[in-house]
Amino acid sequence: MNTLPHRPQTQSGMVLLMALVMLLLVTLLGVTSVRMLTVEERMATNAFDRNLAFQAAETALREGEALADAQSLLPTPNSGFPAVAMNCTNLNNGACTSGLCSPPAAACNSARWDDASFNGWRNATTAVSPLAVGAPQFFVEHLGSNFPCNPQEPSLDLHCERYRITARSQPVDGRAVVILQSIYAAQ
Repeated sequence: MNTLPHRPQTQSGMVLLMALVMLLLVTLLGVTSVRMLTVEERMATNAFDRNLAFQAAETALREGEALADAQSLLPTPNSGFPAVAMNCTNLNNGACTSGLCSPPAAACNSARWDDASFNGWRNATTAVSPLAVGAPQFFVEHLGSNFPCNPQEPSLDLHCERYRITARSQPVDGRAVVILQSIYAAQ
């Protein structure tokens, strides 16, 4: 009777062990790929939200600049601004009306836009993207009427108006918030 040669038992277990190790590596590669894809999707969503918020804030900024320009062209320039001076300890002391604010006090260390309790913001009426959440807001501060009209000749013609416009996107669901400022000059 012919018999086959005897094989050691350790050979057949090594193939199974190698197959399990390879399966584990492929599973780890798949899980890592899914995690990376999720992170990249979140990054793209955040970039999209920030871009929408920036566009909304810029829309409000342009509306604020148009309001500043309209104030400078009134028969009595800047008559829409309140006469009440800014109070450093109470930014809501009546120094803002319909988004028009009195000049900031030089002695104040805090800025209006940094104070969460400040309620002098005005909602922008210009249409923004339907994808943007919440109405953008702005306020205009009159900085004075004694600025040079020509920067090359700073000592001549000191009767130009300066305004600081601050705008922000105002999402209601905790998404990206953007704050923009510009200095608007008018003659």
